[in-house]
Amino acid sequence: MRFLMVSAVSTLSLCSSGVVRLVDAVLPTNDNPLAPKVTWKTPDSPYASYLGSLMAAAHPTPDSQLRRRIEDGEIDLTSYSIKFEKCLYIKQYDTEHNDGTLFATQKLVVFRLCPDDGGTCSNNSCKSNYGEYIVDMDTYLESMLQHKKNEQDAYCEACQSCASVADNDGARDRHRRPTTVDCDTCHSQCQRIDDMEEHGYVDAAEYYHCKKVYKNRNTGVVYYAGAMCANSGARITVGLFTDEYCEDHDADASPDQYIKKNGYNVKLSHYLMRQTFATENCVASCTGTDDNDVDGDGNYTETKTAEVCRILYEAAGKCETPHKFVSGMGSNSDYHLQVANEDTVCKYIAKIHSGAYDETGKLVVKTSTLHINGGTMYVTVKTTGRQKFALTFFVIGTVAFVAHAAFLRQRVKKCKRKGIMSPRVGGAMA
Repeated sequence: MRFLMVSAVSTLSLCSSGVVRLVDAVLPTNDNPLAPKVTWKTPDSPYASYLGSLMAAAHPTPDSQLRRRIEDGEIDLTSYSIKFEKCLYIKQYDTEHNDGTLFATQKLVVFRLCPDDGGTCSNNSCKSNYGEYIVDMDTYLESMLQHKKNEQDAYCEACQSCASVADNDGARDRHRRPTTVDCDTCHSQCQRIDDMEEHGYVDAAEYYHCKKVYKNRNTGVVYYAGAMCANSGARITVGLFTDEYCEDHDADASPDQYIKKNGYNVKLSHYLMRQTFATENCVASCTGTDDNDVDGDGNYTETKTAEVCRILYEAAGKCETPHKFVSGMGSNSDYHLQVANEDTVCKYIAKIHSGAYDETGKLVVKTSTLHINGGTMYVTVKTTGRQKFALTFFVIGTVAFVAHAAFLRQRVKKCKRKGIMSPRVGGAMA
């Protein structure tokens, strides 16, 4: 396999198939590019992929100082909320891929931790003092869907206790009630959730992780359901795939046609899934509570960082310094553990925002220049003069070659008609 190295913000490696992948200096190198390598699907490897290298400094071990500081409350994220930014695919060179190709597709999510503005969070509150992060989609959805399910359960539990708030037992339950509970309308909403399966629906959250849902023994057709990016990365939905990794999407197949429960076709309810990718507002508050910290009136005595924020913060690659984020690793003595890796993460996220990857996850071949202006990082993309000249020269040269070949062909035909050239017979001139 032949590799071409091009210098830009990051290093590009051009494989023989013509697909370009992103390689950074922090990646472990191998003198033999054809040798088998550890991939992002290899369990328990800190260098499982390029994304693995981004997460290596961010993902704590069970005894790491980062984990202890988060659990001890020294890293306080309670004044922040999670804001979904984008879902995307990244193609990775993978010699261990079992489908006969050399590339695997990683599904990623970019999100921010935005400061709460008077208890709310929106685009306006995420202009400074925020952090930007990247994590694999499965980790994001697993944590976020569980968080949303807990919120839904708490909402419906509070709804059931609406009528008994004045009772002694109700006072104890009051701390469980979200402030948005409307006792006049919540019952019908929770009833619809309870009756979902009776009406032929199943929660799409059950299929966020790739699983086999259909197999026809006669035709050999197999479908797997799994989470996928939609609307140019603005949404996350469930689609059907023809491979066990949920990478080869079949756009012509509808999940409603092939997903069954108890032998019957079911429709997917995206009620919970939709709450993980709201684009205008934040999707989860990092202000968490503990049922053990409740006074006699059912009020919480203290708050802590919500579990969903803690998990995603631990797992994600972090870009905090350019955005003046003050509550993360940069606010304590362990910042040096992250700073070397942070620059790589920031450049990687900037590449994503610049549109460096197409919808299939392939890296678009183009040069880029990184700018940092007032804490805002952005990328401008342009084609170099050499690239334009080379492309123009190639096109003109190809056209000229074709024209010259046509000219020679006409000359040969004319010579044959005039008898100047005679066909060979038996290896000799006739």
